[in-house]
Amino acid sequence: MRLVRLGAMRCSDAMGAVADVAASQHGAFSRRQAAAIGLTRRQIQNLKRDGYLDEPVPGVLRIRGAPATWKQQVMIATLVGPGFYAAYRAAAYLHRIDGFQEQPAVEVAGGPSCRSIKGLDVVQHWVEPLDAADLVVIDGIPCLGLARTVVDVCGLGDRDLALRSVDDFERRGFSLNWLRLTAERLHRPGQSGTRVVRELLDRRQTGGRVPDTWFERLVEHCLAMPGLPPWVRQHEVFDDTGARLGRLDLACPDLLLGVEAHSKRFHFGQRAESMDQRRENRFGTVGWHVTYVGWYDTEAPATVAATIEAIARRRIEMFGVGEKSRRAGPM
Repeated sequence: MRLVRLGAMRCSDAMGAVADVAASQHGAFSRRQAAAIGLTRRQIQNLKRDGYLDEPVPGVLRIRGAPATWKQQVMIATLVGPGFYAAYRAAAYLHRIDGFQEQPAVEVAGGPSCRSIKGLDVVQHWVEPLDAADLVVIDGIPCLGLARTVVDVCGLGDRDLALRSVDDFERRGFSLNWLRLTAERLHRPGQSGTRVVRELLDRRQTGGRVPDTWFERLVEHCLAMPGLPPWVRQHEVFDDTGARLGRLDLACPDLLLGVEAHSKRFHFGQRAESMDQRRENRFGTVGWHVTYVGWYDTEAPATVAATIEAIARRRIEMFGVGEKSRRAGPM
């Protein structure tokens, strides 16, 4: 923010200057910023005494009456001292990364020289000196950049969130090479986020299959669906002449419904895409419907399973499958 020094001001002028500064910072500003626009210590004291300002943490002032929001709390944390930025889950929320739709705890990062924040409920990280390439401003709040944030949240220990974060990064059209270079630049012994990012990018370049552990959880949800015909793993499909058409990762034969742990959208190259299309067409000639689960579908397995269940129940209506064959569990 560009601050203009106003010199000595009357209290009414001081209030107007404060409002201008705070307007783009969720009602908060630092004493350093106040000094930069010409507010004296006595004027600040008078504004606090008159109930116009309060000081939630030493060095940070807030306009009383401004909405007390989560973003205001993050803003206050970044104003405590130079070098603080919204980070990890808080940065992921500000970037609107998939999987971070709920407001998290206030979480900031700063260099080793940054002091400890007192008087505020905040999760604080001390990190190596931050690269200028990793710093952005979102809605007035200093924040770590998108690539840096994806690397950080990939180290939180939640594989599903890591997958969704990398998927979201690619879905927005950003270069995966940028993400890889960021992970390599940030890598230090013992860091897990950088390793996870590189592993996910390596796997993505080898065919786009979803992780086996994620698919196993999806299978468990499908097998537990009540009132449906049984599901079979690694099911072979043949045409009316007995010719083998292919194998499905998961299938409900009574409903001619299959689930594949990849999507043709994530097989690279024209040849791979055309082969997937021919395979899908062969299944279609004998009435099979195949649902593909690929990288962009790796949200919670239960969510994907609910979609598959809706398709299955629709096919029950189409085929008129009776209660006799509606039994859950593997064959």
